Formats: sequence, structure tokens, C-alpha cells
Amino acid sequence: MSEPRYRRLVGDCLEGDGEFGVVLIERGSEVGGGDVRSMVGTMATIADSAGLDDGRWAIVAVGVRRIRVLRWLDDDPYPRAEIEDWPDPPAGEQLLVSQ
Repeated sequence: MSEPRYRRLVGDCLEGDGEFGVVLIERGSEVGGGDVRSMVGTMATIADSAGLDDGRWAIVAVGVRRIRVLRWLDDDPYPRAEIEDWPDPPAGEQLLVSQ
């Protein structure tokens, strides 16, 4: 991870519980703003990490549960949002998605 905001994100995650959210960027440029982000995603946890000599990180992350984005917050220092867990439906039930 070479962007300063993602270096900061990894550092903050490792100082905390190791979790971070992942969502799809539906349209736009990931760098420089103007993107349209999905309102659903997954929480991931850092399973392993190694700091590199140049300040970058090598990480292994595992998705742990689904989330819904309630509201996007300022991208300072990196994209952030208020979220809620979105539990999987019981086995055999049809999943209905509304946005």
C-alpha cells in the first residue's frame, strides 16, 4: 500500500481491533475523488501484516461480515462511514436487496 492515506489506515487498524470496511467503487476515479461508492460491503480484519523498509505495508486481510453504509463521512484522513452490520439471512431464505 503506497498511498499515504492507506498507510495511515493500516497503522490505525493495527493500533485498534484490526478491522476496516471494504466497499465497491461503482464509478469514478479511486484517486482524486468524484467516485460513487456502494452502500454495502464487508468488514475485513487484518490477519497478518509486515511493515516494509520504505513505509509500505504487506497485509493479509479476511472478510468477516457484511455491512451496510448508513452515511459517508469526510474522507479525512481516508474514506470513512457510519455503518451497521447486515447479517446473512437464515439458510434457505431468498436475499432481497434494496438500495
